[in-house]
Amino acid sequence: MRRRRRITVFLFFVAVLAAVVVLSNRLVEVSQKRASRRSEFSVIERVRSERADVMDKSELVKEFKEQSIREMHERFHHLPAVQEIDSQYQSQCLMCHSLLPHSKNERIRVMMNMHSDFLNCETCHDQKDHGSLQYFWYDMGIENDITRGPKFGTDYDPETGMLAGMGNHISKITPARYRGEQKEVLFMSQSHPTAKDYLLVRDKLTPGERDVAKNRFHGEIEGKGWACKECHKSEGVLDLKSLGFSEPRITELENLEIVGLFEKYEVFHLPKW
Repeated sequence: MRRRRRITVFLFFVAVLAAVVVLSNRLVEVSQKRASRRSEFSVIERVRSERADVMDKSELVKEFKEQSIREMHERFHHLPAVQEIDSQYQSQCLMCHSLLPHSKNERIRVMMNMHSDFLNCETCHDQKDHGSLQYFWYDMGIENDITRGPKFGTDYDPETGMLAGMGNHISKITPARYRGEQKEVLFMSQSHPTAKDYLLVRDKLTPGERDVAKNRFHGEIEGKGWACKECHKSEGVLDLKSLGFSEPRITELENLEIVGLFEKYEVFHLPKW
């Protein structure tokens, strides 16, 4: 009887020892896998970082980008001299949106996208407390021969008869708010600390966290911008004279036939190529 009890106790301890060994090996295996995953993630992040550095320095990539911009401008039937703006000067809107962000409304999307040549997004989409806003030409923090030259479409070039400033796709009309004598430009570039912080962690955020970040960036931004007729009329949203537009150009912009076309016709029959 005692012998049987001893054998039973011995077998119990053997089973416990075996379970401990198996559990220990399992914990080591899990730990090794986690370490391996951390190592893999570290390698992936390093490769991404190195690839981004290479892409930024690649002359070939720069050429592709410049060609893409040229093609976009060709859609508007002119090919201006193109100078790509470094991302540090670009709007934070371009962290998520493209240079041609309007796509839903086929009737007006081409005209709306064309406006991105000379308007910052906030000009149309920041409408809160509109009475306190003033508009000016903002050079995106860049000072060169282009920004010192004529602004886009403010007048006609007497030598060519074409619109002046057609090569200036840097300077854009932008809203500002004055608090006493303090001028607050309603524009955030990608070099802003908040924008840089978002770009650093964007791929690591959950969808919910990303939505919170987007809401913060949108701030006062309205989803729907000003209607055409709100700007293209006498005493409209923009004071064209203070923005440097010549009298002939002001007359044209306040009496554009295409504005009446959009107002009058709901259905456009677009050609199918």
